[in-house]
Amino acid sequence: MDKPIIRREMLSATEDHAFVLTDGVKLYNVKDLYEALDSISDEVFRHHVAPKKNDFIPWLREVLYDKKLGRMLRWTTSKDTMREKIKEYMDTYYIQ
Repeated sequence: MDKPIIRREMLSATEDHAFVLTDGVKLYNVKDLYEALDSISDEVFRHHVAPKKNDFIPWLREVLYDKKLGRMLRWTTSKDTMREKIKEYMDTYYIQ
């Protein structure tokens, strides 16, 4: 028997805990990350995400308390794949 999915409100970081991309754009929540992945340059993305690192993961886990999404994105190194996973996650786990 599958566990029921519990949907929740999306948390947002405070100003002092926002994720700041190398181009200065500030991200406050998962939706901001999702939208930023559509417009950030490959250079900015590669600064934060590489085969052996993903700077977004500690922020997701420790600031937004979203360990499940952190696990889902852990080995993702493509902007498009990351956007797809985040969209699916938001549609499934967040109250719209």
